Amino acid sequence: RRLKQCSPIAMLPLLSLAAFDTASNAQLLQVDGSGTTNPSKYFWKIMETMEARLLKDVRLTYRAVGSSTGQREFTQQTSLDFTAGLTDFAAGDIPMDSSRYSNLTTAGRSMVHVPFCLGAIGVFHSVPAGEVGDATGLKLSPCVLAKIMKGEITTWDHQDIKAENPNLNVPAGTTIEVGHRTEGSSSTTGFTGYLDSKCPASWSLGSGSKVSWPTSSGFTPVQGSGGMASFIAGTPYAIGYLDAGHGHQQDFQEVNLKNEANTWLNSKDALMATDANGNNGVAAAGKAAADAAPFPAATADWSSVNLYGKAGTNTWPIVLVSYLYLHKDWSSFSAEKAAVLKAFVDFVLGSEGQGMLSDFSFVVVPAAMNTWQSVWDNTITKPTGFVPLTFESNTAKWVGQGANVVSSKRNSYSLWKLGDLESAAAAMKARLDDMETHLNDYGIVPLHGSGTTNTKNWFAKAMKLMEERARVPLFLTYRAVGSGTGQKEFVGDSNSGYKSYSHFGAGDIPMSSTHFQTMASQSPPESMVHIPLALGAIGVFHSVPTSEIQGSLKLDACLLAKIFSGQVETWDHADIKAQNPGISVPAGSKINVFHRRLGSSSTGGITGYLNKKREGVVFLPSFTAEDKRHFCASNVAAVTKDEI
Repeated sequence: RRLKQCSPIAMLPLLSLAAFDTASNAQLLQVDGSGTTNPSKYFWKIMETMEARLLKDVRLTYRAVGSSTGQREFTQQTSLDFTAGLTDFAAGDIPMDSSRYSNLTTAGRSMVHVPFCLGAIGVFHSVPAGEVGDATGLKLSPCVLAKIMKGEITTWDHQDIKAENPNLNVPAGTTIEVGHRTEGSSSTTGFTGYLDSKCPASWSLGSGSKVSWPTSSGFTPVQGSGGMASFIAGTPYAIGYLDAGHGHQQDFQEVNLKNEANTWLNSKDALMATDANGNNGVAAAGKAAADAAPFPAATADWSSVNLYGKAGTNTWPIVLVSYLYLHKDWSSFSAEKAAVLKAFVDFVLGSEGQGMLSDFSFVVVPAAMNTWQSVWDNTITKPTGFVPLTFESNTAKWVGQGANVVSSKRNSYSLWKLGDLESAAAAMKARLDDMETHLNDYGIVPLHGSGTTNTKNWFAKAMKLMEERARVPLFLTYRAVGSGTGQKEFVGDSNSGYKSYSHFGAGDIPMSSTHFQTMASQSPPESMVHIPLALGAIGVFHSVPTSEIQGSLKLDACLLAKIFSGQVETWDHADIKAQNPGISVPAGSKINVFHRRLGSSSTGGITGYLNKKREGVVFLPSFTAEDKRHFCASNVAAVTKDEI
């Protein structure tokens, strides 16, 4: 009876107190790491996923500061103090530096390398695609790249660059803006190692996570992969090296490099290629290394391990191994913290974590390198009372609600919404890609031409009829600019690399021999065809009132020549009246002559006609050069060969 009389409102504080009491007993478990920026987004996604899936109060952090800084913070608590480190783990795309490894072991500590993925370092640039002049992209051999990165080649129109990119068409003297990493970086190690091994004669700056870059104009230091991405995105005519994941996410243009098989390719090409073993061009480098020699023991010095310049038709030449750096002795960790760290590494090296790598343009480690389970079982010293966390992928009643279970059935709204947005974005991108393919292959088909004005109305009508009658959407245009301009635009100029500005040209005259030779002299030679499509007449028209002519106006070639050359200037000139005795115009009526300004087939026709009237004429021996030059301007009757 007493319970029935209790107010529901009075019970609410009791429930709140009970919930608060439970929460107050929870202990925050925090695991901290730092290191390479390249897989930072990958780590952050896994860490947030684990925090959402655990019943425990867990916080995992990762500070993206570069491989070298990550190594320092893992091995030292302050500069050169190797008695302890600041982080629970670190990550790098290079093995632990040999001197840091040595100092660590001298201090009585030990560590293990745990490879977790492979990645490509690419060279990206911001030269406008239209100026590159080659659909496959910019090509730079190791020696040319070395000269650029040490400041020996400073402009994009340098002859060495043009030799490898003959269609490159940049403004003269355009400065190459070079971006390079400032702090120690695995990307720098991979990139300089590639240059040092492939072109030591031209590369004199050495290799490693830090080198002494030029400080001259045109060189910009940047921090981290994000800084490099911002530099390339915001700087015209820039070049820099960056992990492929960052570069591809930003949709940067990438330089084609030459691999050991002398194949020109970029990292995206390599990632999409597949060899006979089913490996792409990055995984192939890992397999080649594993087949060549066993990797060192987990606790050994790995500083000599690299995957640069491995054989294979489509193998990428700058491949990095990404490592987790872990302490060998975990006995100083609490059992609960050790369980969280171990679960994080399990996630990274497990099927779910390895399956996420491709989203970030990374590649799973070959089976021969994925030795984490063996390292954990045989090498890591565990703390007292250690109980591992387990993973629930399929619903396990009661068990899945346990405190030591990482359950995929738990999630956070932010992660769910992020996944939802990613799916929507991926679907939208797929639709856009399909649309782009459709537009390119079976969509709006463009056809643009320019040239003679004479056919413009005919072409306009024909184009309109084609657009209406075609099943495929057509976009046809014709620019009436005159035959001469049409020829120029069809041939192109130095700004276009002598590539045509139009799909076709049209003219009432043949292509000039000068333009034809310009096309033929290109490398490779450009060729063209003439297709006669119509005949047309060029007439001479006037606006003299018909009442003043009394019939048709007659002008022979010589008289017409005098008018167009300015020798006959009035309509009542004696020569005109001689051929048109009935003409009656006001005395001194000025002849207003209009002529075409730009190159024109009409001009070619009328001047050709006037010149043609002199062909075949045989002059008397007494005619001087001046007589011949002014033949049509004289009052002497034409004397033809037959008449002589």
